[in-house]
Amino acid sequence: MAVLAATMILALAGAACQADAESDDPGTTGTAPTGADGETATGPTGEVTRVEVTIDNGSVLSSLDSVPAGTVIFEVTTLHGGGDGHAFGVWRTDIPPDELPLTTLGEALDPTAEGIEVVGFLSRARGTRELEVALTPSNYVLVCSVHEGEVAPFEVT
Repeated sequence: MAVLAATMILALAGAACQADAESDDPGTTGTAPTGADGETATGPTGEVTRVEVTIDNGSVLSSLDSVPAGTVIFEVTTLHGGGDGHAFGVWRTDIPPDELPLTTLGEALDPTAEGIEVVGFLSRARGTRELEVALTPSNYVLVCSVHEGEVAPFEVT
């Protein structure tokens, strides 16, 4: 059953990478920004923290590597050329970034693995998109689950 679930996740992630960039489906989990200008003034625990994330060939770069607990808005920009796309995720885990498990096919990070909780996800992170999530104190990683090695540690205090 776990192999079937992991295979389905990989298939969905792969489809997200190949999906048409003009699609109206935002492919987002988490909480969408509110307000006419797309920004939120306060979150569940007060202040909102904005974090700029850039995904490029082989890397996830974050403007901050630690933030206070509360609402965090990730502004995700991808610089990866071509029609490949990325799947950006915020995962709660104590697993070191270089030890994150791969899917059974070994080509992508496995969001269904033991010790990983997906708290936010953009399935088609092309161009610049926002993802708003409420984060509690813990260790996290910022990942492109489609491309192995595109991961950055992230801490919430």
